[in-house]
Amino acid sequence: MPSLAAAGGPEVKRELLRRGLECPESLWKSPQAEEVQGLLSAAIKFVFGLSMTQIRVEEAAGEAKAAAPDSRPFLTLEGRTHLKGIGNLRWFRYCQKLAKGVLGLADFSRAFVFSPTPQTALRLSAALCCFLAARDAVAAAALPLAEALQQHQLAAARAEDELRQTEQQLQQLKADRDAQQQHAALLHKELQALRNTVSSLEVELRSTEDKRSLQQKQQQRLRQELQEAAQELLRLQQQREDYMDQIVHSPNKLRQKRLELQEEQRRQDTRLSSLSKQRQQQQLLQQQVARALKKALKAERILTEHQHNHLEVILISLQEPPWGPL
Repeated sequence: MPSLAAAGGPEVKRELLRRGLECPESLWKSPQAEEVQGLLSAAIKFVFGLSMTQIRVEEAAGEAKAAAPDSRPFLTLEGRTHLKGIGNLRWFRYCQKLAKGVLGLADFSRAFVFSPTPQTALRLSAALCCFLAARDAVAAAALPLAEALQQHQLAAARAEDELRQTEQQLQQLKADRDAQQQHAALLHKELQALRNTVSSLEVELRSTEDKRSLQQKQQQRLRQELQEAAQELLRLQQQREDYMDQIVHSPNKLRQKRLELQEEQRRQDTRLSSLSKQRQQQQLLQQQVARALKKALKAERILTEHQHNHLEVILISLQEPPWGPL
């Protein structure tokens, strides 16, 4: 705003007053060093955001930090002048930084501060107003950009949250898939074990059926032999009765015939006892075959129920997940 310097003190005064800085009339006619120092302190506050307490920190706190660890941090009352000098030097450095680096007053010197004139005070005030106006204009122009940047940052934050949630869901899906694969592998092992059990039971069943068939044949043969033995026994009994009915005049022949009949009866009794034992063995073997068949039928029923309940789950678990390979 070069027009401020051309317009003179009233325009600059109104601009400073609008920003909350009330300047006395003497600043434009016969400025004093204290007034210019106050103006510079306010300008440092406007531009750098630093108060006099922050700049003159040693003077405000009444202490100075020394490099040596055994030095006393507190100075005596006479040392306050030294602390004030440190604060003044730091403050003047900020004034130089403000005037030359920010406001563009390349010829700024100590005379602007300690020997001010109406012209230097007006130049300093006008330069400050121009800078503040330019900064406000830049801030106003950058406000939409800042809002857009904030919106982009919010969108980026939401995108990061969604990405993080998606990654968490992906990790959960991977964990679920691994668990399903492990469960499917376990079910597959159980199915294979059941198949092996069924195969062994089928082999055992075929062997039992073969034994049963053989036992049935043996039982049939023994039944026939038992019938033949019973018929032979009846025949011998009938023959004995026939012999008993006969009259024998010779006692020796009678004794001999009786001994022959007794011997024949002993042989038939022995044969009958042997056939009875074989029949008992066949009955015991039939009971064993019946128990084996009952066990095989129970195993077959369990396998059928297990396949009916779990075969569909196994087939679904063994397939690829619907989201594809990860």
